[in-house]
Amino acid sequence: VLLPILEKLGILQDCYFTNIVKCTTEDNAEPDIEMTKFWSEFFQKELEILMAGNPNAQIITMGKWTTHNVMTLALEVPHPAEVYPGGLTIEEYENRIKAAASPLN
Repeated sequence: VLLPILEKLGILQDCYFTNIVKCTTEDNAEPDIEMTKFWSEFFQKELEILMAGNPNAQIITMGKWTTHNVMTLALEVPHPAEVYPGGLTIEEYENRIKAAASPLN
């Protein structure tokens, strides 16, 4: 769902994807605070390296947990998993990405 929208908007080549926690969790559960604290140092270093080479980079987070617990100054878009029957439509999801990505253009 996400990659075709980013391609359509012409910004896929400008995107870098990462995750705070660098391993999978049992049953794909949300990471607990201990796991998040452990990986936070690695994640912060990763962002420092990214920003050093791209000082004007805009951070866009996926999902409320990341936005509210880690990246307080970032823009947020819903996680692609929220596009499902009864959830967001692809059009709504694309509009949310457009709104978050507008500072990139």
